[in-house]
Amino acid sequence: MSPSRLTLPLLAIVIYVSVALIWLGRDRRLARTIYQPCSIQNTAPEGLSLAFAYLNARTGTKIGLLTRPISPAYIETNAVVLRVAPHFKPVSIQNKEAEEEEKENLKAPRPIAAKPDLSKNPLLTEKEERWVREGGRLILALGTDYGPVQPEWPSTASPIKKVYPIWPGVNMLDPPARRVLGGPALSRTLTIFSMGDKAVISRLPLGSGDVVLVSCFEIFQNASLGKSQHLELLESLISGRKAIYFDEYVHGFENEAGMLALLAQFGFGPLLTLLCLLGLIYFWRCRVRIGPAEEDYAETRTHAVDFVDSLAQFYNRALPRRQALLLYYNHLVHHTGIQSGLRGEALQTRVHELTKGVDFQDTMAHGSTDINSLELQRAMTVINNAFSETVRRTENGKSQ
Repeated sequence: MSPSRLTLPLLAIVIYVSVALIWLGRDRRLARTIYQPCSIQNTAPEGLSLAFAYLNARTGTKIGLLTRPISPAYIETNAVVLRVAPHFKPVSIQNKEAEEEEKENLKAPRPIAAKPDLSKNPLLTEKEERWVREGGRLILALGTDYGPVQPEWPSTASPIKKVYPIWPGVNMLDPPARRVLGGPALSRTLTIFSMGDKAVISRLPLGSGDVVLVSCFEIFQNASLGKSQHLELLESLISGRKAIYFDEYVHGFENEAGMLALLAQFGFGPLLTLLCLLGLIYFWRCRVRIGPAEEDYAETRTHAVDFVDSLAQFYNRALPRRQALLLYYNHLVHHTGIQSGLRGEALQTRVHELTKGVDFQDTMAHGSTDINSLELQRAMTVINNAFSETVRRTENGKSQ
């Protein structure tokens, strides 16, 4: 297919894809429906889009997204990670068997005989604990059980009070859900805010860093961020940090290695680069025209054999045998002149030699009656032999 014929289909495809992408990008309803709650991409009341936008606009700190488990290999030492309402707990290598057993218990048909004991799993994975001890801060804003931390609903709702002198300017909280922290991990924490004798926000120091446990993740959502002193609490949690990361890995956003990444890991990177370069060179070479442009001519005949057969039948009906043989003889003369370069009497002498002395032009032109099929066959044999002799002499001349 010529490039001119490909223009319209390609243009239609580009227009369709562009319009679809523009429509999806401008449709604000998508950000409210397709993203998980507590995701920074979610603009609904249960999303974290306002917290992300505020920190991105008001602070000069680097803000990013985590789409893989925490590791000190790619997260700054003095950074802070906000893990709000995680849908699952990242698995450490030493706890894979316990997690698999837990998943099997959760898949068992109801009623479940016993609830899985999540308190046996450590709060942090090995890489998370190493990163925190080096100076990182992990904020765990929870609403359900998370290993050795199990948020609880108190029997009586009491006012939330600040009981530890930290984070100046943050003294009041008004979460829509009044939960408290529970579980064996609370024995090593410092209570910052409490409800009665139960902790609402606690801090677990580890090495040079710490883990902040929050029992009411709703205070960071769009609907509650501007109430009470929730925004001031968020600013205090990230104050003085080099980078801020919102953990989207626990919400289902995961970076998986694609085909190109896998090939690069196996050492095929240079080969892929070379193939791309060769492809570009081939495309450029095909686009450069050499000589005048060819006409967009398409062969309309279906079979060359049918055409030759039809042409033979046409000559048989339109010409007598004598005239058809004369045309064939004239073609022999023309062909011999081209191959030998002879002209005039020298050419006639050469043709006379090839046809064994038979002068077809004089015989066929001055005959009064048409020849029969036997005479035509004999004459054709002589002319065909003359053609073969011409070809043989030409090839011998080239070889010499």
